[in-house]
Order: sequence, then structure tokens, then C-alpha cells
Amino acid sequence: MNQEFVTISNYSKSGIGVILVLFILLVIVVQTFCDSPGNRWPAGLTDNGTVSPAATKSFYVVNRTPYWLTITSLTGNSSLPSPRIIEPEPSTPARFEVTNYGIANSSATATYIVNDSAGQLVGGFRFTMRVPAFGRDTRISNIEVTGALVVAAIGTTLYVER
Repeated sequence: MNQEFVTISNYSKSGIGVILVLFILLVIVVQTFCDSPGNRWPAGLTDNGTVSPAATKSFYVVNRTPYWLTITSLTGNSSLPSPRIIEPEPSTPARFEVTNYGIANSSATATYIVNDSAGQLVGGFRFTMRVPAFGRDTRISNIEVTGALVVAAIGTTLYVER
């Protein structure tokens, strides 16, 4: 018995492999060089006004002083904290929500002034809340302090002490 193989088409597995590799490269180029939704529109909105897929990460400011902490500036992808003025301890920590789009880095920078009970300026501080792409290594960084204050971050919580 004589067996012969017949080729019906010029179908090649290597041709599909090349197409797959080119598609993956296209996705990488688009992700690298195109703006993320957070850079084009207000947080959570797309060009047609609908809500985009986004998440928020919580950050906290804890006041362990006898002073009043008042936020004076907030820039970046965050809503204003609640409460905006942190009373002397024991008090409720201020909570920030930083919007993150998953594939893009997000950050927000907050500036506080610190006053005593008579309203006299004691000092101030500034810090940046960072949410890297995909939410890994979320942290507080770039802490700047003026006056006789001790400000330190552990994870996503900032502690203010004297």
C-alpha cells in the first residue's frame, strides 16, 4: 500500500505566530505612547461623559498633636479629604481618595498648615500620595515639614506629632 500526503492549502503555523507577535507589539506601543484616560479627562470621566473603569485608594492623615491641621492645597487625582480641618487629638483622621486607572500612575499632593488653639501658625507640611500602575507599592512620599513637627508615613497613613 502506498500512502501519500496531500497539501490542501499553504497554511503555516509560523504565519499565525508572526501575526500574534505583531499584535502583541501593537498593544505594547499603544499602551506606552498613548495618554491614559486620567491625562485627558477629569477623574472618572471619558470623552463622552460616561464613567470609566477606575478605582480609588485611601490615604489617611492622623493628628497626634494639640494643634489644628488645615488643608490649604490639593493637586492631582484626589478628592478633598474628609474632614478638611483635623482637630487636635483625639480626632477623626482625614481620608483622601486617590483615583487610579489601573494602567497609569496616579498621584496627589496635599499641603497643610498647622495652628495652635490661639490661631498662631506653628508650621506646615506637604506630602505626595502615590498609586503606581496596577496599585502595587501604594505609598506616601516626598514629605516636607516646616516648624517643630514630626511627620512620618507608614504605608498609606501619615502621622503628625510634635
